[in-house]
Amino acid sequence: MALTDTFIRTVKADAKPRKYSDGGGLYLFVPTNGSKLWRQAYAFGGKQRVLAHGQYPAVSLAAARKARDAAKELLAQGIDPGRQKKLEKIRAADASENTFRGCRCRSSRKAGRRGQGGSAP
Repeated sequence: MALTDTFIRTVKADAKPRKYSDGGGLYLFVPTNGSKLWRQAYAFGGKQRVLAHGQYPAVSLAAARKARDAAKELLAQGIDPGRQKKLEKIRAADASENTFRGCRCRSSRKAGRRGQGGSAP
């Protein structure tokens, strides 16, 4: 049974963590604290894995389904979606570090190590 937005809004926390399936490996995980988390179960390399898509309502049902479809496309290409997500996060961090200030900080630290008396920003 596919989930609906109305059902998701009415889901309450229980004494045990619960999973509500949407299909295609996507499910809504509701732990005992009451948060509603999108998860996707998939297999890669003979191992069962879980991919997190975010928290409801920040990530809507439609957005979670799009993320599920994107992950399935990666799996069809032989790419682990969990690993791909980590690589994208690392690339984003590297890109934000390549600013003038970041370069200046790194160069001044290098100059200080060489004994040239570089100053900290």
